[in-house]
Amino acid sequence: IYSWEELRTGDHKLIRDWVRLLASAGWNAICPSEVNWDYRDNFLDHLDEVEILAGILRDYGMTLYWSPSYLLALGPDTAKALYARVPDFGGYMMKLGSEKQNGDPRPPMVNRIADTLKPYGGMCLVRGFCYGNSRYTPEPYRHLIPYDIFASEDGNFRDNVVLVPKGSAGDWDLSAPIPGIDGALQKTLMGSELVVDKSFPSSWMEKWTWWLDQDTYRNGPGSLNKFSMHCIMGVAMISPAPAWASSPLNMVNYYGLGRLAWNPDRSLDDIYTEWITQTFGQDPEVMATLKTILYLSDDVARKLYMYRGYRGIWIDRGDEFMVENKTPYAISPQGIGPVSPALKKRLLDQYAPGLREVYGDPLRGEEFLSSFHFRTHDTRLSIGRTLIQDVYGGMEEAVDLAGQMAELWQSLEGRIDSHRFQHTKRILNDFVEDAKKSRDQMAQAFEAHTGQSQHKALAALTASGLAEKGTYNVRHFGARGDGTANDAAAINRAIDACHAAGGGTVFVPSGMYTSGSVHLKSHVTLVLDKGAVLKAMPGAVDSWEASLIWGKNLENVKIYGPGTLDGSALIRSSQIGRGTGDKGIALKRCSQVEIRNLNILEGGHCAILALGCEDMLIDNVAVKTGRDGLILSQCRNVRVAHCHIDAVCREEGQPAGGGDAIKFVDSALSLDRALPSKNITVRDCFLASVRSPGQLSTESVGSLKHIQFENTRILHVGKAGVSITSK
Repeated sequence: IYSWEELRTGDHKLIRDWVRLLASAGWNAICPSEVNWDYRDNFLDHLDEVEILAGILRDYGMTLYWSPSYLLALGPDTAKALYARVPDFGGYMMKLGSEKQNGDPRPPMVNRIADTLKPYGGMCLVRGFCYGNSRYTPEPYRHLIPYDIFASEDGNFRDNVVLVPKGSAGDWDLSAPIPGIDGALQKTLMGSELVVDKSFPSSWMEKWTWWLDQDTYRNGPGSLNKFSMHCIMGVAMISPAPAWASSPLNMVNYYGLGRLAWNPDRSLDDIYTEWITQTFGQDPEVMATLKTILYLSDDVARKLYMYRGYRGIWIDRGDEFMVENKTPYAISPQGIGPVSPALKKRLLDQYAPGLREVYGDPLRGEEFLSSFHFRTHDTRLSIGRTLIQDVYGGMEEAVDLAGQMAELWQSLEGRIDSHRFQHTKRILNDFVEDAKKSRDQMAQAFEAHTGQSQHKALAALTASGLAEKGTYNVRHFGARGDGTANDAAAINRAIDACHAAGGGTVFVPSGMYTSGSVHLKSHVTLVLDKGAVLKAMPGAVDSWEASLIWGKNLENVKIYGPGTLDGSALIRSSQIGRGTGDKGIALKRCSQVEIRNLNILEGGHCAILALGCEDMLIDNVAVKTGRDGLILSQCRNVRVAHCHIDAVCREEGQPAGGGDAIKFVDSALSLDRALPSKNITVRDCFLASVRSPGQLSTESVGSLKHIQFENTRILHVGKAGVSITSK
């Protein structure tokens, strides 16, 4: 996008267009130099051009940073020369002790560099991940190196140093646990480096919104990443393609990360709506179709190149440029996971006790199972598949999702200008072929390492093969997951078949399932896999208490994630008409209930309502809604643990109304007799509400007994942290 010669001769169009684009999305600084510096690179020989470049950025309110070699950065004369020409120069972005780069990333050297910038107000951003260079630590495993180097150095860095690790434990991974170093340094300014563009068409937005809301537990529940970030960096591989990215669809990442950096509470749907409107217009069909494509896109790469947090087979490949480039995992005929119990303990010990409890539980942490638990290939997961079936099945689903993206894009022919339509069509068709090649390569590698047959595993995933093991895939019952069809009938058929067979698991694989009401049955576990979104369809939710998911008089019923229940089409008012829903999940007189590992985005008037239920577990559930989060009415023996319930409605990042996070209500609500609410524990939770995060209320009947809060953080209190009222 620029060269020294172009800057000298006044040919600034490309760089000016690029800077203007980034500034319009909220970016306020650019480091346009190659981070993998060469000792022969000396930008001091080009200060005239650097000054011109800084002037272009200044025209758009942006600041220039540079990534020099550590030898140049250590010299006070370097900073002096820079600031003489560019007084508003931002500072350095340093890559030290990683891959091929030398330079010590620890405080003695970093502080010397920071001290050269301090007199001018400059910052030193240090990329806080180090691997492929054993000079500064004997630790060979890349998932442990940052914690090993930096955790003991908290408080030793200068106040103009920002430590910036990557947004995942291994690399820029679409599905991985947060780095062990997140939140570990309490006295050091921290940031994160997130990827903007890769070689495949993919939105990284879901990953980023997930990461910003992740709880490090460093200061107890509610220690979210978004509360501790002083800097967010985006890394882009600038493409010569017309849209600056490998695909025009990837431009949503430039726009979205700029928006999230300033308002981390902005919803994914809002960002997609803004970007699509500005890029493709306001055609409702284009809007809905593109949103579905973007939601599906990250699952293709995740299912091909990750396995529940494990990525070793793709990284441990003997790269000649890496001195040490190991992951702490094994893939063998015995199974997949950490190479030893001792290494598993070291991986978990990086995290605060609360997060250690989440990741260390095989079910609660199943989304990243292979990051922390060695499991044999025949281990049966909550989705009803064995581990090896899930590996190969996920690869097949990735190819299907890539094909679905291409088909959805094809449906927009005539609604998008011919040039962009044809250009993106070619990219998506190539993406399908690349997905097939990657699937075949990965399957071959897994077979070689494990001795487990791909053909045999896939044969067991047919409708009849799964049914023999009590598992029912909603796709086999006609669910499309394309964001357009009403998949409620297909999902309900799968639930009915499961119930008729005596119970089991109903599996919802990755996809966008727009749906009317889903009716639960006894002895059925409904599992939304990672990447599966069950989205309320406007005008189609019509059931008891107008709920997206509902059940009455049931026993042994479970709803598991880590997928998402999206109730953005539900209304927040309790005044509802036919076909209009106002609740995410509603359960009445049910026993032995579990809701675990689920994400709920907007729950209407109430995200979860339990009425007259007993023996209930709500664990590791994240709720972000603009009204009430969880209502427990006349329920008994309930445990709520490791849940994040944010019931704050926000406008431009500021609280603007909302509901109660957890409400314990004793009322005659649809029950024929009054029952006491008792033996309810809320522990290790984060509650946010502009009203009462915890409300205990008696409304004419019943009583409240033995309600206990433990180790729970409360934010945005409007009335009271815990409100006790009687009406």
